[in-house]
Order: sequence, then structure tokens, then C-alpha cells
Amino acid sequence: MFLVPETGALRLDLSAWSPAEPVTPGRPALLTTVRRGPLGVWAGALNRDGTAVRPVGFLPDAVPDACAADRTDRLYLACADYGGKVDVWVARPAPGW
Repeated sequence: MFLVPETGALRLDLSAWSPAEPVTPGRPALLTTVRRGPLGVWAGALNRDGTAVRPVGFLPDAVPDACAADRTDRLYLACADYGGKVDVWVARPAPGW
């Protein structure tokens, strides 16, 4: 966490996470990181106020930086894997996230 000097607001340091979709204030977002596992990608949910990320799952065969999110009725995360396929996961964030 860090303090924004201009506003005094607390913000989460997201330098280890990459947005899988555009981050919109007041709306939960899906993020990915490779810093928590040797092969694969961790997916995490950023809460609505941007103060916490909750890991939601590990994608063991996903190629880092090869994931894209799509929001329709649900949130889908598509990631290329090391076998040359694309795998799709459906995110089901907990209430309030």
C-alpha cells in the first residue's frame, strides 16, 4: 500500500500484477501475475475500492503475458498455453470483489 500525496488516499501497489482487462475505479477487475509460481500464471481479483487483490486461481499451463479477459455476462480469461492451445477459464469472484 502507498499513500497518494495529492489526495491522501491509500492505494495498493500493483507492480507485481498485470491487468487482464481495463481497470475502472469502483468496479472489480481481474489481474494476472507470474511472481507467485515458477510455471503458469496466478489470477487475482482486485476489489472495488482498489485496496486488495485476492488470488482466485493458478493456471498451471498458461504462458505469461498471453492472457486476455472478456466481460460479457461473466468474466472469461483466455490464456495461451505451452502446448500451443488456448484455454479459457471462467472467473467467479466472491461477493464484494
